[in-house]
Amino acid sequence: MMRKFILLVLISGAIALSFTERSYYDCSSCHKTLYDSTYNGGDIIRLPAIRFDLNKCTFLPDKDSVFNQSDTLKPVVKFINEHPIFSFELRVHSDTVNPYSATKLTQCRAKSITDRLIELGVDRNRIVARGMGESEPLRLDHTLHLPSGDSVTQGAVLTHKFIATKKGRKADWEYLRMQNRRTDLKIIQVEVATPVDTTKHSGN
Repeated sequence: MMRKFILLVLISGAIALSFTERSYYDCSSCHKTLYDSTYNGGDIIRLPAIRFDLNKCTFLPDKDSVFNQSDTLKPVVKFINEHPIFSFELRVHSDTVNPYSATKLTQCRAKSITDRLIELGVDRNRIVARGMGESEPLRLDHTLHLPSGDSVTQGAVLTHKFIATKKGRKADWEYLRMQNRRTDLKIIQVEVATPVDTTKHSGN
């Protein structure tokens, strides 16, 4: 009986670990950009940075006052419209802050971006806004060099606990937090065309 209990605990632990690992930003997909040649369901496409007012959902113009967020989003609109078989989640991620407020803020920002994409010509039935908060800390797909000269190796997951170890060096700490603040598209549905039976002819 005891052996069965231990085995059950081990299996449960393995399942929990597997679920936790999958909840991280999966870098088997993080190489995808708006300009790759092939895409599949579940792929995550990293988007250009979208800047907002601090703790708000309103777009922030660039420092040169010429930058227009709509110009940044036009390639995204083009990409979505050129891939009509896909439906997408527009996902906004935060750094490691209070999970409740972060989720609310990222949901608000995701909706702001999605609304702008719809204004620019995206079919509202093909995109949904999703604020991720800090639920998917970034897993690095390359070695990251920090302002101090130190580096973080490929495969590291930028969790709150990990980033906290760098708090003694404020520039490194801020830089790591910044990596988690990102926007992406996730392909959540692929429409498959119904095959046409060319052997049948009308009138036969």
